[in-house]
Amino acid sequence: AKDKKPEAQKLLKETGTELAKIFTENGVSKQSIKQAQDLLKKKGEEAKKLVDDAKKK
Repeated sequence: AKDKKPEAQKLLKETGTELAKIFTENGVSKQSIKQAQDLLKKKGEEAKKLVDDAKKK
């Protein structure tokens, strides 16, 4: 699991950066909130995969 920690930290940092970009470029609107929700869903699935992969080792 420790070998996945850098990947998880990278994923978290990327997610924060992408969320900030969405709201900085588009402001707060229905469209930007939808983009943020879609991003969080995608990144949540990636995080779950990291956890599942770590459990297999």
